[in-house]
Amino acid sequence: MTLADFRWWLFLAPTFLLISVFHLAPAAAMSTMSCQDLSSSIVVRGAGETSVNGVYAPRDPTRVPAGFARTCDEMGWHPRDTWRRLSNGDRPWFESSNESYIYWNCGDRRWWIDAPSGAGVYIVPSEKSLPPKSGWVALPGAKSPVPEVDTVQDDRKLEK
Repeated sequence: MTLADFRWWLFLAPTFLLISVFHLAPAAAMSTMSCQDLSSSIVVRGAGETSVNGVYAPRDPTRVPAGFARTCDEMGWHPRDTWRRLSNGDRPWFESSNESYIYWNCGDRRWWIDAPSGAGVYIVPSEKSLPPKSGWVALPGAKSPVPEVDTVQDDRKLEK
């Protein structure tokens, strides 16, 4: 499998899962966010992929991450439509100053840490409203070690 095939599969497989999830259990696919989730920053440290280490601020769930849009454009997909299929539009995602981002994929029910390019780097299965501290797995080609992820409460407003 080539890198292009792998990236295509990573984006397409969750779409098929998403269709199944919404068809079989639409209520289970949606999450409820607390005010706490909107005021939480995420800190990623210790990742072998050093571009994803840093502080991540919460973002409006309807806003498409820049790296995600770049990857969609490269693949010939419509970024906003693809984002709506893979994120549930309810949970905020988190962005670092270099455009790395963390989001919950409702198709595969995993939290993803993506590099600034939009390439997936680390994933963890979780139904929690915020990314878990541990359990992360490196995707093929990503550098070890896997990161440690912490949640920090702050008073910042959700940025659109």
